[in-house]
Amino acid sequence: MGIIPYKEGMFILGAGYDSLSGNLRLEAIENYEDLEKLSNAGIQYSRTDYKLVESHQELVKHLNISTSASINASLYGSVEGKMGFLSTQEINKYSVYILAKVVVKTREERIRQPRLTTEAKNVLKKKRGAEIFRQRFGDEFVLGTVYGGEFIGLLEIKTENEQQKKEISTSIKGSHLTTLTNAKANAECSSVLSEIEKSYQVNAYNLQSGGDPGGAITPEQMIEKVINFPHQVQNGAEAIYRLLLFDYTAILGECNVDLIDINDKQAKIEELWEYRQKYLDLLSNIKYILRHNEEFKPFDRNTLKSQEYKFTEEIESLEKMLRDCTDNKLEAFKSAENYQFLEAEELPQRKSKPVEDPYIYYGKKVRIQNCREAKWLTGARGNEHTEVFTRSRPIYKDDVYQWMICPGMHGQTENDPVKYGDTVFLKVHRGDEQKWLTGARNSGWNFEQVLTKHQPTDKIHEYEWIICPGVDGELSREPLKYGDTFYLKNNRKNNKKGKGFQREGKRWLTGSRGNEHEQVFTRDPKKDGDRNTYQWKVFAEF
Repeated sequence: MGIIPYKEGMFILGAGYDSLSGNLRLEAIENYEDLEKLSNAGIQYSRTDYKLVESHQELVKHLNISTSASINASLYGSVEGKMGFLSTQEINKYSVYILAKVVVKTREERIRQPRLTTEAKNVLKKKRGAEIFRQRFGDEFVLGTVYGGEFIGLLEIKTENEQQKKEISTSIKGSHLTTLTNAKANAECSSVLSEIEKSYQVNAYNLQSGGDPGGAITPEQMIEKVINFPHQVQNGAEAIYRLLLFDYTAILGECNVDLIDINDKQAKIEELWEYRQKYLDLLSNIKYILRHNEEFKPFDRNTLKSQEYKFTEEIESLEKMLRDCTDNKLEAFKSAENYQFLEAEELPQRKSKPVEDPYIYYGKKVRIQNCREAKWLTGARGNEHTEVFTRSRPIYKDDVYQWMICPGMHGQTENDPVKYGDTVFLKVHRGDEQKWLTGARNSGWNFEQVLTKHQPTDKIHEYEWIICPGVDGELSREPLKYGDTFYLKNNRKNNKKGKGFQREGKRWLTGSRGNEHEQVFTRDPKKDGDRNTYQWKVFAEF
């Protein structure tokens, strides 16, 4: 009996299933409404595991995604469920990944006595009936559904050199995190994570079926979700999260016919699919090196770019071959028999020693993260390229998340370290266009509006931001370090009298606001309960 993940709109009990392509076919079962309900009160099964993941292949394996389901989602445009989650993850060998998975089963429903429809039986009696049957109804059918829920969380730990990666991996393996389950595993992960976050940037990504819904989360919130997920499912937030498949051969008795053996074809498709996974891992590593060249020993960028192009083309060619094979085209299988895997040239070596200097310097591009939900500041958005948001890690338009901290008008110069108390400008690029962050704008006399606009010729103070360690008058002239929590105060002066101008000198940048936690304003944190929305961190990369 096979199992595949459920996705919205897929649920058709008794529907046929093509195990080569992962597509649903016509219904061949007549009494699919006669269900056997296998359930007890409460949770039948619940398990929480953590795994160390070092490649895209390993992630697919730990998520228990069948080859046919993977192919269907990847080659035919699905971005839902687990495959949608996978498509957003570039797993490279230079970061460390921890996968958290919670599976909760509450009940199961199956067709009690599946029987072929008269139409399906008649098809089998025809000349080439077995071939026509498979094309129309597939080689398996949906026997039942599994209710409960599944939560998937992925922690990405960024490292800057091989020594850091080795230390983190050794620490995780030494903690026995990956050998524990349920409550003990959760406690161990919380302990490990609290130590890692003291020195490293950690990002969290999640996907769930069932349980209470939620958006982007911090690493700490992810652990909390893992702990609470079984209780949420048990208390009514269950969902269909798996479909049970059954082979037709078990119910063909009276028809006296054998379906076409597709085992050899499935084996060849799985071999090609593994090649594609290897290419994706390789491509992720190449892209990481090109984006983080400072972490590697000197290399020829053009040579590496040519490898990136070569393997991108090879993946496209392989995907076409896979599509033709899943459509059961004979010529495609002949080509697949002769396919040779392309080996990569040796990749540049990563530096072994840690980067000694933790400070941020003027003129260097950085990423700015809001502390409420670990969302990232992004500007030059919208039709006029003036809108500013806090959003999750981007899949594209990466440049509008890169900010350059530029010297203010108080003596700082390029390459000086940025210090608390400095007045700075924040610049973002969108292609060749440069935009500057400006706040305390007069939108409805509230002075809350934040925009990105061209370099100012007047109202210069609206473009100035003061880097502060707190909002209560704390003083410091220490250099700002990567990962520090700080506040940004707008430098607009209170130079007029009147009701509308009373608070304009007390405007601080605040993000992750509104229903979608994407809006950015300048407000007074002392009159606002969401203090963590005013807190920001700077990182070199996501």
